[in-house]
Amino acid sequence: MKKEAGKNRAERHHNVVPMQPYDNTSRAYKAEPREDTSQARFGMALSLAMVVALILFFFFVYEAVISGYARFK
Repeated sequence: MKKEAGKNRAERHHNVVPMQPYDNTSRAYKAEPREDTSQARFGMALSLAMVVALILFFFFVYEAVISGYARFK
């Protein structure tokens, strides 16, 4: 086989995938998709659950102190 010099990849006949120009300008200013959205959702849910648990904990501590003081009085 004779190697044909001067032909670029797009001009070769035995390519499986045709070479097509790629225009990146149409997506130049589009926001990139966020990665790890499931981790962010899990973190938000965990934070919310911790805040609710702390509120309930302090509410029950408050109730225990108030009921103990009422009994002591």
